[in-house]
Amino acid sequence: MPSANDSPHIPPHRGRGGVFITKGARVAIPAGGLRIGFSGGKLDASVTLHVGLNMPPIWAELAVDHLTRAQTAREAVLVAWGGTDDAVLGAALIDEFTASMQAIVAAGIAIDACFAAVRGYAALPDALVQTWQRNRTARYKQVAEVLRRAFPLKPRHAVGVRAAIREIYRFRDWAVHHGRQTTGRMSRAPVYEMTAGVFVLCLTTASRSGRRASVP
Repeated sequence: MPSANDSPHIPPHRGRGGVFITKGARVAIPAGGLRIGFSGGKLDASVTLHVGLNMPPIWAELAVDHLTRAQTAREAVLVAWGGTDDAVLGAALIDEFTASMQAIVAAGIAIDACFAAVRGYAALPDALVQTWQRNRTARYKQVAEVLRRAFPLKPRHAVGVRAAIREIYRFRDWAVHHGRQTTGRMSRAPVYEMTAGVFVLCLTTASRSGRRASVP
Protein backbone atom coordinates (compact mmCIF):
# COMPACT_ATOMS: atom_id res chain seq x y z
CA MET A 1 0.00 0.00 0.00
CA PRO A 2 1.47 3.40 -0.95
CA SER A 3 2.60 5.54 1.95
CA ALA A 4 1.74 9.19 2.52
CA ASN A 5 5.26 10.09 1.40
CA ASP A 6 4.91 8.51 -2.02
CA SER A 7 4.81 11.01 -4.90
CA PRO A 8 3.48 9.16 -7.97
CA HIS A 9 3.24 12.38 -10.02
CA ILE A 10 6.94 13.18 -9.75
CA PRO A 11 8.91 11.62 -12.64
CA PRO A 12 11.78 9.30 -11.70
CA HIS A 13 15.25 10.76 -11.37
CA ARG A 14 17.04 10.63 -14.71
CA GLY A 15 20.47 11.68 -13.57
CA ARG A 16 20.14 15.25 -14.83
CA GLY A 17 22.34 17.63 -12.88
CA GLY A 18 23.11 21.32 -12.89
CA VAL A 19 20.64 24.19 -13.17
CA PHE A 20 17.80 24.24 -15.69
CA ILE A 21 17.12 27.74 -17.06
CA THR A 22 13.70 28.41 -18.54
CA LYS A 23 12.79 30.97 -21.19
CA GLY A 24 12.96 34.50 -19.85
CA ALA A 25 15.04 33.59 -16.80
CA ARG A 26 18.08 35.55 -15.71
CA VAL A 27 21.18 34.07 -14.09
CA ALA A 28 23.74 35.99 -12.04
CA ILE A 29 26.74 35.22 -9.88
CA PRO A 30 26.58 37.40 -6.76
CA ALA A 31 29.60 39.14 -5.28
CA GLY A 32 31.78 36.45 -3.71
CA GLY A 33 29.73 33.73 -5.39
CA LEU A 34 32.61 32.36 -7.46
CA ARG A 35 35.51 30.80 -5.57
CA ILE A 36 38.54 29.14 -7.18
CA GLY A 37 41.51 27.93 -5.17
CA PHE A 38 43.66 24.99 -4.16
CA SER A 39 43.26 22.75 -1.17
CA GLY A 40 45.75 20.00 -0.42
CA GLY A 41 47.34 20.48 -3.81
CA LYS A 42 44.02 20.00 -5.61
CA LEU A 43 41.78 22.46 -7.39
CA ASP A 44 38.90 23.52 -5.19
CA ALA A 45 36.15 25.58 -6.78
CA SER A 46 32.53 26.46 -6.10
CA VAL A 47 29.93 28.78 -7.57
CA THR A 48 26.68 30.21 -6.25
CA LEU A 49 24.01 31.13 -8.78
CA HIS A 50 21.14 33.53 -8.36
CA VAL A 51 18.19 33.25 -10.73
CA GLY A 52 15.34 35.57 -11.58
CA LEU A 53 12.39 35.69 -13.94
CA ASN A 54 10.93 38.63 -15.85
CA MET A 55 7.25 38.55 -14.93
CA PRO A 56 5.71 41.30 -17.13
CA PRO A 57 5.84 39.32 -20.42
CA ILE A 58 4.43 36.23 -18.70
CA TRP A 59 1.43 38.10 -17.32
CA ALA A 60 0.94 39.88 -20.65
CA GLU A 61 0.91 36.54 -22.48
CA LEU A 62 -1.66 35.25 -20.00
CA ALA A 63 -3.80 38.30 -20.72
CA VAL A 64 -3.59 37.73 -24.47
CA ASP A 65 -4.36 34.01 -24.07
CA HIS A 66 -7.55 34.85 -22.18
CA LEU A 67 -8.38 37.58 -24.69
CA THR A 68 -8.18 35.00 -27.47
CA ARG A 69 -10.55 32.78 -25.51
CA ALA A 70 -12.89 35.76 -25.01
CA GLN A 71 -12.88 36.46 -28.75
CA THR A 72 -13.80 32.84 -29.46
CA ALA A 73 -16.55 33.00 -26.87
CA ARG A 74 -17.86 36.21 -28.41
CA GLU A 75 -18.30 34.46 -31.73
CA ALA A 76 -20.24 31.75 -29.91
CA VAL A 77 -22.44 34.42 -28.33
CA LEU A 78 -23.25 35.90 -31.73
CA VAL A 79 -24.19 32.48 -33.08
CA ALA A 80 -26.28 31.62 -30.00
CA TRP A 81 -28.03 34.99 -30.15
CA GLY A 82 -29.52 34.03 -33.47
CA GLY A 83 -30.73 30.68 -32.12
CA THR A 84 -33.50 29.65 -29.75
CA ASP A 85 -31.60 27.78 -27.01
CA ASP A 86 -31.37 30.10 -24.00
CA ALA A 87 -29.11 27.68 -22.13
CA VAL A 88 -26.52 27.77 -24.92
CA LEU A 89 -26.68 31.57 -25.05
CA GLY A 90 -26.31 31.85 -21.28
CA ALA A 91 -23.29 29.54 -21.23
CA ALA A 92 -21.63 31.48 -24.06
CA LEU A 93 -22.16 34.80 -22.27
CA ILE A 94 -20.66 33.46 -19.04
CA ASP A 95 -17.69 32.01 -20.96
CA GLU A 96 -17.05 35.36 -22.62
CA PHE A 97 -17.41 37.18 -19.30
CA THR A 98 -15.05 34.93 -17.34
CA ALA A 99 -12.40 34.96 -20.07
CA SER A 100 -12.59 38.74 -20.35
CA MET A 101 -12.41 39.14 -16.58
CA GLN A 102 -9.29 36.97 -16.33
CA ALA A 103 -7.73 38.82 -19.26
CA ILE A 104 -8.23 42.28 -17.76
CA VAL A 105 -6.94 41.21 -14.33
CA ALA A 106 -3.86 39.61 -15.90
CA ALA A 107 -3.31 42.78 -17.95
CA GLY A 108 -3.44 44.88 -14.80
CA ILE A 109 -0.91 42.65 -13.09
CA ALA A 110 1.33 42.83 -16.18
CA ILE A 111 1.33 46.62 -15.98
CA ASP A 112 2.07 46.54 -12.23
CA ALA A 113 4.92 44.09 -12.80
CA CYS A 114 6.27 46.27 -15.61
CA PHE A 115 6.14 49.31 -13.33
CA ALA A 116 8.11 47.48 -10.64
CA ALA A 117 10.67 46.18 -13.14
CA VAL A 118 11.56 49.53 -14.72
CA ARG A 119 11.01 52.03 -11.92
CA GLY A 120 14.71 52.03 -11.09
CA TYR A 121 15.48 53.21 -14.64
CA ALA A 122 13.01 56.12 -14.57
CA ALA A 123 15.21 58.53 -12.52
CA LEU A 124 12.27 60.04 -10.67
CA PRO A 125 13.11 63.33 -8.91
CA ASP A 126 12.54 63.21 -5.15
CA ALA A 127 10.35 66.31 -5.44
CA LEU A 128 8.03 64.50 -7.87
CA VAL A 129 7.69 61.48 -5.59
CA GLN A 130 6.93 63.76 -2.65
CA THR A 131 4.31 65.58 -4.72
CA TRP A 132 2.65 62.27 -5.57
CA GLN A 133 2.56 61.31 -1.91
CA ARG A 134 1.27 64.71 -0.80
CA ASN A 135 -1.43 64.91 -3.47
CA ARG A 136 -2.25 61.19 -3.40
CA THR A 137 -1.77 61.08 -7.16
CA ALA A 138 -3.74 58.31 -8.87
CA ARG A 139 -1.70 55.17 -9.39
CA TYR A 140 -2.31 55.03 -13.14
CA LYS A 141 -0.73 58.49 -13.48
CA GLN A 142 2.35 57.40 -11.53
CA VAL A 143 2.74 54.20 -13.55
CA ALA A 144 2.32 56.05 -16.84
CA GLU A 145 4.96 58.62 -15.87
CA VAL A 146 7.44 55.90 -14.86
CA LEU A 147 6.96 54.14 -18.20
CA ARG A 148 7.32 57.43 -20.08
CA ARG A 149 10.63 58.16 -18.41
CA ALA A 150 12.00 54.61 -18.49
CA PHE A 151 11.66 53.93 -22.22
CA PRO A 152 11.30 56.95 -23.13
CA LEU A 153 8.02 57.48 -24.94
CA LYS A 154 7.15 60.18 -27.42
CA PRO A 155 4.43 62.58 -26.20
CA ARG A 156 1.63 61.12 -28.34
CA HIS A 157 2.56 57.58 -27.29
CA ALA A 158 2.75 58.62 -23.65
CA VAL A 159 -0.79 59.99 -23.85
CA GLY A 160 -2.05 56.70 -25.30
CA VAL A 161 -0.25 54.62 -22.68
CA ARG A 162 -1.67 56.71 -19.86
CA ALA A 163 -5.22 56.41 -21.20
CA ALA A 164 -4.83 52.65 -21.69
CA ILE A 165 -3.47 52.09 -18.17
CA ARG A 166 -6.35 54.10 -16.73
CA GLU A 167 -8.85 51.87 -18.52
CA ILE A 168 -7.03 48.68 -17.53
CA TYR A 169 -7.12 49.67 -13.86
CA ARG A 170 -10.75 50.78 -14.08
CA PHE A 171 -11.89 47.46 -15.51
CA ARG A 172 -9.66 45.50 -13.13
CA ASP A 173 -11.19 47.31 -10.17
CA TRP A 174 -14.64 46.46 -11.44
CA ALA A 175 -13.67 42.80 -11.69
CA VAL A 176 -11.99 42.61 -8.27
CA HIS A 177 -14.00 45.06 -6.17
CA HIS A 178 -17.39 44.82 -7.80
CA GLY A 179 -20.12 45.50 -5.25
CA ARG A 180 -23.55 43.99 -4.93
CA GLN A 181 -25.33 47.12 -6.10
CA THR A 182 -27.02 47.22 -9.47
CA THR A 183 -26.07 49.66 -12.23
CA GLY A 184 -27.39 50.76 -15.57
CA ARG A 185 -26.99 48.57 -18.60
CA MET A 186 -23.74 48.76 -20.58
CA SER A 187 -23.31 48.03 -24.27
CA ARG A 188 -21.05 45.00 -24.83
CA ALA A 189 -19.44 46.03 -28.12
CA PRO A 190 -17.70 49.31 -27.12
CA VAL A 191 -16.30 47.77 -23.96
CA TYR A 192 -15.04 44.72 -25.79
CA GLU A 193 -13.43 46.70 -28.61
CA MET A 194 -11.68 49.03 -26.15
CA THR A 195 -10.41 46.10 -24.12
CA ALA A 196 -8.94 44.37 -27.16
CA GLY A 197 -6.88 47.44 -28.02
CA VAL A 198 -5.70 47.81 -24.44
CA PHE A 199 -4.31 44.27 -24.40
CA VAL A 200 -2.21 44.85 -27.49
CA LEU A 201 -0.62 47.87 -25.82
CA CYS A 202 -0.18 45.94 -22.58
CA LEU A 203 1.69 43.12 -24.30
CA THR A 204 4.00 45.55 -26.11
CA THR A 205 4.79 47.54 -22.98
CA ALA A 206 5.33 44.49 -20.80
CA SER A 207 7.58 42.78 -23.32
CA ARG A 208 9.77 45.87 -23.63
CA SER A 209 9.98 46.19 -19.86
CA GLY A 210 11.14 42.60 -19.58
CA ARG A 211 14.04 43.29 -21.92
CA ARG A 212 14.93 46.57 -20.23
CA ALA A 213 14.81 45.07 -16.75
CA SER A 214 17.26 42.39 -17.83
CA VAL A 215 20.02 44.94 -18.35
CA PRO A 216 22.41 44.91 -15.36
